[in-house]
Amino acid sequence: MKKVVFEIPGKPAHKGRVRTRVVGKGKGWCGKAFAMHYKDSKTMKSEEKIRWCWLSQTDGAGPFEGPVELKVVAIFEPPKSCSKKRRLELLGEPHTKKPDASNIAKQVEDALNTLAYKDDNQIAQLHVQKMYGEDAKTIVEITEL
Repeated sequence: MKKVVFEIPGKPAHKGRVRTRVVGKGKGWCGKAFAMHYKDSKTMKSEEKIRWCWLSQTDGAGPFEGPVELKVVAIFEPPKSCSKKRRLELLGEPHTKKPDASNIAKQVEDALNTLAYKDDNQIAQLHVQKMYGEDAKTIVEITEL
């Protein structure tokens, strides 16, 4: 059974909403205004960082062929405003603030399309965990089923 684990340093990123911009005032190629949809720059930079971590830590492991299990562990640092005692208490505890676990997973899924798997529809099992820890990072584990 093939298994790959890698880490993404820094605060866990989440999938941003798609932005929309209306272009034209009725004089376009179709004689009407139309909407352009695009990802914001923060989302694009985050996806690029995830891809770079995959390529540098997995020695360019080829894409999985069949169904896979994806595990994402998002680790957040306790807030700086907490006392030292409270910071120690938070370590290992669940993180219940924004961003949503589903948005963190979606960011990883989309970024690894064509690199870790041919398409994210190959993900048959998904496990996402958010917690507090010493250093902010995201741990990704992909296992062949």
